[in-house]
Amino acid sequence: MDKTADTPANTASLTGADWGIIIYKFISGLVSLFVGVAFLGLMDENLTAIGESIGSALGVNPDNPLVSAIATLVSSITSQELAALAIISFSLGVLSVAGAIGMWMHKDWGDILIIITLAIFVPIEVMSMLSDFSIITLIIFVLDVTILVYLINKYIRKKQAKSVPAAQT
Repeated sequence: MDKTADTPANTASLTGADWGIIIYKFISGLVSLFVGVAFLGLMDENLTAIGESIGSALGVNPDNPLVSAIATLVSSITSQELAALAIISFSLGVLSVAGAIGMWMHKDWGDILIIITLAIFVPIEVMSMLSDFSIITLIIFVLDVTILVYLINKYIRKKQAKSVPAAQT
């Protein structure tokens, strides 16, 4: 049995779509990891003061109703909620990066991890679009659903291809 088929060096069988997914999920996973670490760093900090500093540096009008609503929301976040957000963000980041690496290594578990992370994000993206529609959210939603359908079909085809030779023997 040729063991080189499952090594990263054998990347010839990765399609352009596969490479796009690997890069997308690796980068988005790193961003999620960074956000999780940032949330941990903000625990026990005065979020209102940090928000006012950032707003002041950016020249944001504090009397703007949207800015006031965001400030009220941010000031109500507790350390426990930040910790929960950090854990969720960090966990999804680890799953995304691991999935990208697994897909690069031609491992089924890589595809499965990416399918799981996308399946988690799609309902969140739908809720986000329903509450506050934006073209960016729509593009990300369409991209994620397209990748999800592609990976599920790829996984099913791969499993069917593996079972055909076994049935013929």
